[in-house]
Amino acid sequence: MRRICWYLPACLLGGCSYPPVSDTSPPLLSVIETRKPILKTGDLENLVVSDPVAFLEQCLDRVDRHIHAYTATLVKQERLQGKLGAEEEILVTFRESPFSVLMEWKRGHRLARKTLFVDGQYNNEIIVQLAGWRAIIGQVTCPVDDEDARATSRFPINEFGMKKGMERTLQAWKASRERGELRVSFRGLQAIPELEGRTCWVVHRVDLPQRDPEGIVDSTYYFDPETGLQVGTVLRDQHGDLIGSYFFRNLCLNPILEETAFCRERMKKH
Repeated sequence: MRRICWYLPACLLGGCSYPPVSDTSPPLLSVIETRKPILKTGDLENLVVSDPVAFLEQCLDRVDRHIHAYTATLVKQERLQGKLGAEEEILVTFRESPFSVLMEWKRGHRLARKTLFVDGQYNNEIIVQLAGWRAIIGQVTCPVDDEDARATSRFPINEFGMKKGMERTLQAWKASRERGELRVSFRGLQAIPELEGRTCWVVHRVDLPQRDPEGIVDSTYYFDPETGLQVGTVLRDQHGDLIGSYFFRNLCLNPILEETAFCRERMKKH
C-alpha cells in the first residue's frame, strides 16, 4: 500500500532526508504542531457522525496548518456539457503561496500536454504547452476563464487543489445544513482501490437534485485520517451517472521545490 510522504525541514529530522511515513511511524502532525491542539483521529471519527460540518472544518484546519505544497498523480474523469470524458492521469506540482499549479498529462489529454498557472505572474494567464499536432506551435497563453479552457474542466485552474475542493464541500454542506437538509453518513475506514489500497474515512452525502446546478445527488468523499485531506471525491446524479471523480495518488507533501519548478521554460522539458 502506498503511503503519503511527508517532507520536513532537515532541522526537524536531525539531518535525515525526507523519509516516507510507514504504518508504524507516529503521526507526523504531532511532530510539527506549533499552534493550538487539534482533535485526534478518534475524536474526528466521532465528530463526523455528530457534526459533519465541524468535522470538515477540523480537517481544513489541519490542512491550513501543515500543507503548503505537494506533488501528486491526479486521476480524474468528468462529465462536461452532458458528455462523459475519458479518464485523465495528470502529474501535478502544487504550491499554496503564491498559488501555483503545474500539470502534465500522462493520458487522457485534450488540447494541452502541460499547463502552468502562477498567481501574480505571466499576466495571471495560463501557460499552455499544446498536445498532438498542435505541439509544433509550442506554448500559448490564455485567460483562466477562457472558453476552451473551461470546456476541458469543471473548474478553472485557479480553483485547483485538494484544499479548494474541501472548501467547496464545506460551502455545500453548510448551505444544506441551513436548509435543514444535510444528510451525511459515515461509512468508516475503508481501503480504497482507486487510491492503491490506502485506508480512508469514507463519508457519503445525499442531496436533492434541484439543489445543485449540475444535478449532483450522490457524493462520496475520501479523507486521509493522518492529514485530514480530501484525497478522493465521486459525484453522481439521480440516475447514478458519473458527474466527476477525482483521486490524488502518490502524494508527497511539502517537498522542497526548485526555484524553477513553476517556470514556463521548464515546461519545454520532457
